[in-house]
Amino acid sequence: MVYSKISVFTSLLVFLTFSFLPKTSFAEGNVCEEPSSGISPDGKYDFSTALFGGGFEKFSTVWPRIFVSGIPVKKNEDGTEEVFPLQSRSGRIIVVTPRYIITSNHIVDLSFFSMPLRTPFGMRMEEMKADEVRNERFWLQVSYNSPELLLNKVAMLPDIDGAVFELADTTFVLKPNLPLGRSRDLCLGHTVFIIGSPAMLGTHIRESVISAFHFIPQSLVDKKVFGPLDVNLLITISANIDLGDSGSPIIALRDGVPEIVGVISNVFAVGGLVHGFSMIVPIDEIIKRMRESTGIDLKSLSDEYFYK
Repeated sequence: MVYSKISVFTSLLVFLTFSFLPKTSFAEGNVCEEPSSGISPDGKYDFSTALFGGGFEKFSTVWPRIFVSGIPVKKNEDGTEEVFPLQSRSGRIIVVTPRYIITSNHIVDLSFFSMPLRTPFGMRMEEMKADEVRNERFWLQVSYNSPELLLNKVAMLPDIDGAVFELADTTFVLKPNLPLGRSRDLCLGHTVFIIGSPAMLGTHIRESVISAFHFIPQSLVDKKVFGPLDVNLLITISANIDLGDSGSPIIALRDGVPEIVGVISNVFAVGGLVHGFSMIVPIDEIIKRMRESTGIDLKSLSDEYFYK
């Protein structure tokens, strides 16, 4: 998890912009013309758990972790290079097919990193941007102390904080836990579940609801106030996420049956203050980008695995 931070000056700009926008600008997004009753099967996502018979225990403890290491390098104008110490990170992943996994881009993108900096007021972390990362290595572990499984990059999607990898070993296959759903079918108030690892203290399941679509004025997104992240492509949920949750799945219930509809991205913060909602990457956006850039249809592969 990372915070989506903006400065105090930008916070004022956000406040003023929000103040003069018509209220209807925040109501855009997925539209439920005929909401589900939530008490009988109708092929739609559920607003309650009335149709859910339980069963999270079957898969809630089986979510592998991705690991990444590399050496950031910054190139100076005079032609010299500044080589930084080896960086490493890890986070949660979602196995979507026997060969492909998805996770959060900010977990695996080592070009953005922090270094300790000594100041008159003590040590603080300085955020830095590298021009390249050398000796990049990606791998996953299915469980603690299990063998390392090397990964190849397939797609890095910084504007939606998504990333897709495939197993380098073609003889090894992974077991997906849940099918991919359709985030375009989500509506405000739909019940969702976070299967995360807050503070990296094991798997925890938390209940939340879909709270907003397109909640930031596009003018601020166009000005790169939030960096490369296009927050209007993301969806917000009412629950806070924590360190260790990044890359974890968001689950919705369709007639009581769980489906993966998103990936945990960031908690939203303005002026250093963390607000009571979090951002997720809609699974449809990742599926769309993969299909456009590689021709690989993750939804079709997922459907073939679970419904063949």
